[in-house]
Amino acid sequence: MLSISATMKFLNLIVPLLFLLPAKLQAQEIGMEGTLQFLNEKLKGRYQLWVDRRELNVFVFDEEGEKVRKDVMPLDDMNANVQYYHEEGSIVLRCRIRGDHCVERRQLIKKKKDYIHRFNFSVNEDEAESIREALEHIVLLVQNPNQKRTEPFE
Repeated sequence: MLSISATMKFLNLIVPLLFLLPAKLQAQEIGMEGTLQFLNEKLKGRYQLWVDRRELNVFVFDEEGEKVRKDVMPLDDMNANVQYYHEEGSIVLRCRIRGDHCVERRQLIKKKKDYIHRFNFSVNEDEAESIREALEHIVLLVQNPNQKRTEPFE
């Protein structure tokens, strides 16, 4: 049996920890910066992503690590239903309006600019789902200010 003094010492140690515990157990909210960091780590050497003025910007690299293309996607105009196509081995971001060509593609070497209706991220199948979820989260963060996510992508 514990003495009153020992019980008081125990309670003095445990009670403050109980107040701290819920804060430690709460998951961190994953915002734009964390999502972009995750994607840039996963896609390193192939793509570099950043968001500026509600647009997703993507540098595309060749096998030698040279920038060959820059694509710009206005996130308000993108379909939030990001898809992985097994037969293509790619994740596809599409314009929200069918037939719209909302993605600006700049060929850096040829100095050519086109407008297309979708952007493909070539990915390995084992990493596709986590990358797809992160890209979808980016679109939703811009389109829906109340968008929240606490679960990691992997």
